[in-house]
Amino acid sequence: TQFTLNSPAEGIYFFSPAEVLSDAASVGMAVNSPVPEVEPVYTNFSSFIQDEWKAAPRLSVSMGLRWDINPAPVSGRGASPYTLTETRDLTTAMLAPQGTSLWKTDWHGIAPRLGIAYQVNRSSARESVLRAGLGIFYDMGSVLGSAGYNGIGFSTRKVYNGVSYPMTLAQVTLPTPSALPPYSNTVYAFDPNLTLPYSGQYNVSFEQRFTSTQSLTIGYVGSVGRKLLSEFLYSPSQIGNTNFT
Repeated sequence: TQFTLNSPAEGIYFFSPAEVLSDAASVGMAVNSPVPEVEPVYTNFSSFIQDEWKAAPRLSVSMGLRWDINPAPVSGRGASPYTLTETRDLTTAMLAPQGTSLWKTDWHGIAPRLGIAYQVNRSSARESVLRAGLGIFYDMGSVLGSAGYNGIGFSTRKVYNGVSYPMTLAQVTLPTPSALPPYSNTVYAFDPNLTLPYSGQYNVSFEQRFTSTQSLTIGYVGSVGRKLLSEFLYSPSQIGNTNFT
């Protein structure tokens, strides 16, 4: 069980009733987060073409192609969030200059779609239709692009172990947010070659008409995700990076 007590500048986390009774919290955190005037701007472009035709008397085909482009966000007003110079080797990574693009634009978000409908039985009274479809569907890879507005340069954070509630004035009094070492908050970095996550979706159904007002449809729908977004948390000192403390 986790018990949380918060004030505007602190949070204390008790992980057991015993910690509450002894007033010895496992974790205490103080945050100094002035509200800066920032305006993240997201630019998303999508285009789509589709065509349908009667391939045979009983067969109808539908094909489409979609193109999605979701570049990294930029700041329309105020400071830009920070990232790292690299994410492949975190033991040598350093803070990148402010304004560095969070990731390169992925131009490969091309998603084909295909659908077919086949009349197994063309009788108007007992018509049977088999339908199937599959396609690629891209998601917005930029949804986490604003996380850096809570990191270095925008807020100061300090974590304590074994603290009591309320925390002392000295513990909750933190310096003004800064991007100069020693660093006082998290860096939210992204893979420079970040690609859009996508899912492959497919379906098949069979429709049987019994009367002019009654029919039965049995269907199956499936999907599989690929290149899904993942978030990892590292402590620089534990991976041998002396650029951060």
